[in-house]
Amino acid sequence: MKILKECHFINKLKKYMDRNFLDLELKSPLFYNYPIGLRIELCSKIQVDKSDILQVHNRINTLFSEIFHSQDDVYVILFMDSWNDYPLSVFDSDVRQHIFGEYISPHNNRGPYVVREEVPFRYPDPTETDEDGTVTHCYYTQCKVKDIDTYNLLNANANSTMEVNQHIMGDLYMINATKDIIFHNYDHRGVDIISRRKETIQGIYQLYNHWLLDYDRNKMNSIFREIIR
Repeated sequence: MKILKECHFINKLKKYMDRNFLDLELKSPLFYNYPIGLRIELCSKIQVDKSDILQVHNRINTLFSEIFHSQDDVYVILFMDSWNDYPLSVFDSDVRQHIFGEYISPHNNRGPYVVREEVPFRYPDPTETDEDGTVTHCYYTQCKVKDIDTYNLLNANANSTMEVNQHIMGDLYMINATKDIIFHNYDHRGVDIISRRKETIQGIYQLYNHWLLDYDRNKMNSIFREIIR
């Protein structure tokens, strides 16, 4: 029964992706892998101080709350890699209990239903052989935005590259299935937001234009050319 339930959940997500983001692989750099999107700067520094951390937290939560509303349906997806010296047993229970158990709490009080699937390693180096046994584990759950402690989850995700104690490891993607938007904070320097329809994120482009990553500004201007005329 459990296996059937997990298969049903995985197939449901794959059907959603095929229907709305055909052939898109959830991996960095998301912005360059899809025709409609925004790349927004959270911080320009690699080494950060307290004011930079506050800026990162403010920007990522502001952007998320503009797009994801309490009743929206969302898929929370986390990729974790294991290898011979860092096996699944080291982190599996922590991912389920800490990341999904603490930050995501549906109102049935039983915690989220979490599925784990082994998937191919997403960043292979063709010049190297896979001698360390690297395997990627993809954790999924589906809930409402209101069921997520978004403020602390987003902060903990951004903290992973800022040497802040409260952080989570892994590659986190938030898919808004109500609006067909994917939100990916790739590190403390920026966030990628892609959408099936540019009208859905044009408000972000306009309101937070001064936060757009200048390196990719021309591409974003070309995507939203009709809007700025």
